[in-house]
Amino acid sequence: MIVSSPGNQSVKRIRALRQRKERDRSGLFFVEGIRIVGEALEVEAPIEECVVAPDLLTSDFARRVLHRLQDFGVPVLEVTSSVFQTLSLRDNPQGIGAVIRQGWDDLHAVRPGGELCWIALTGVQDPGNLGAILRTSDAVG
Repeated sequence: MIVSSPGNQSVKRIRALRQRKERDRSGLFFVEGIRIVGEALEVEAPIEECVVAPDLLTSDFARRVLHRLQDFGVPVLEVTSSVFQTLSLRDNPQGIGAVIRQGWDDLHAVRPGGELCWIALTGVQDPGNLGAILRTSDAVG
């Protein structure tokens, strides 16, 4: 069954994850986009639920990601493209998103090693600053 109401309880619960208070309370967060959902699957992130708008899934890669999620037993919530738009922060959503359980390690338990690069941030006010830091780090290698 495809959900067509933005007032659906599952849709409202996912939309509430836009608020930090709800992310902190639930221990969940929402990501959207084919690449990020595919990467979450690759690193075996604890995906609780997948949200898809079948009309927006136009690429073979997106369909493969969806099939892999289903193979792993991830519940899939199908919604109309207009309902997905209410969940999306993008102008042109790709029609796939995932609700993922947050994973936190105590900072004292983290031991950097090998050739890993570690970045620790606190109190980042502007998401653009975080993006610049990540892009710079990626460029440096």
